[in-house]
Amino acid sequence: MNNLKVSFIVVCKNAETYINRCIDSIVNLNIENYEIIIVDGNSSDQTLEKIAHEPITLILQQKGIGIGNARNEGLKAASGSIICFLDTDDYYIKETFLEMLNNLCSSDTLMALGAYLNKSLEQPLIAYEAYTPGGFIFKREIFEIIGLFREDFEVASDHEWFIRLIRSKNLFQMFPSVLLMKEMHVSSLSAVKKDIYRREMMQLFKTK
Repeated sequence: MNNLKVSFIVVCKNAETYINRCIDSIVNLNIENYEIIIVDGNSSDQTLEKIAHEPITLILQQKGIGIGNARNEGLKAASGSIICFLDTDDYYIKETFLEMLNNLCSSDTLMALGAYLNKSLEQPLIAYEAYTPGGFIFKREIFEIIGLFREDFEVASDHEWFIRLIRSKNLFQMFPSVLLMKEMHVSSLSAVKKDIYRREMMQLFKTK
């Protein structure tokens, strides 16, 4: 596998419950050349204390507002040729990640590779196409082609970005395995800010 540097961008706020599992999920991939960048949205719990002994490369205190701004701040600080986003309450399936990384690095044409996710509360588990940043592995160049995340959307910026990606055609493929285990809980961003999420999604639906 091409030994390109992989940047993992982890956006967090009050994530003390799950953040160590998230970081362990990255470390356990056993990638030689990588960095972990934490973008903290001014956590008021023990999040930063929990990761004090984790192999974190850089911790940024978010200057702006919203998940799109946080992802952009992490992306601008990242030095890797491969970009990965992982939410603090989610974690990777190791074998799928490594196979996807190898396939993406070996391709001259693909700019991103997506996969499937399972939701933690569902039994039996159902595989969903993971059109969420944690469900994809990106080459850095794709953000020059598609652009950054829109910062005027506080919650739905991920959805808006993926609409642009899907419309771009031919830049990505879906990998037929589960990459991401997504933790579902009442403090998820879309649940906590459900009114904002609903309003922003309606705005997206009205966009041609």
